[in-house]
Amino acid sequence: MAGRSHVRQHDRFAELTAGSGVFYEARSAWELLSSGESRSLTLHFSRDLLPLRTAEITEGCARSMDPAAPAMQMLSGYLDRLFDLADDLTASQRLDAGHAAIDLLAMALRDVTPALPGDGGPAHVLLDMMLTHVRDHLADPRLHAEELARRHHVSVRHAQTLFERIGTTPGAYLREQRLLAARAMLSDPRYAGVGISDVGAAVGFLNLRTFERAFRRQFGMTPGGWRREHLHFGPTPGTEPPKTSPG
Repeated sequence: MAGRSHVRQHDRFAELTAGSGVFYEARSAWELLSSGESRSLTLHFSRDLLPLRTAEITEGCARSMDPAAPAMQMLSGYLDRLFDLADDLTASQRLDAGHAAIDLLAMALRDVTPALPGDGGPAHVLLDMMLTHVRDHLADPRLHAEELARRHHVSVRHAQTLFERIGTTPGAYLREQRLLAARAMLSDPRYAGVGISDVGAAVGFLNLRTFERAFRRQFGMTPGGWRREHLHFGPTPGTEPPKTSPG
């Protein structure tokens, strides 16, 4: 919004000027440097809400988004307007508005993310079908790596080869998506009255102890502990006010 800054992540270095944007993921090491004073508007959200593949998300980090690009103009204009109107929106409207902002960000990132090796072709289509199937069937306790392969008429080994393209395995991806979905539910006021075991069951964990162990291993605390620390009812989801940073 004002001033100059730089963001460094994944061995990339992006320069920021007024009107431009940059994307970074907090779970990987990153660095923000400002020369003089700078003002920015920041959008925070769980990475599982971004409709991009894991490799695309990583490749989109620390790449400057041109303020003149149409997608970036739409995103920045929307965030500016959202910040002005947020206090007058209901909680559900703020949630919907946050999701709309994330979709606009995905569109802007596609302008700056380079094509990934292996994109295109039947293997890419099949992988996308399997990723979508996982996300759409998290609550199915029968879904595991072998069942995912069977439903798509491929061998387990072939499924593993496909998932290597995005740096993971079918089982690890399924577990990660289930835990991310559970974490999102635990942070969402709409599910504040849902028991921990029911949250686990909603994402495919029928055994509470298994769910709690997996959640702690992934996020460093129990599901109940996460809910106590991250369940908020007040501010606009996904936005925080402009702030001034010293150089």
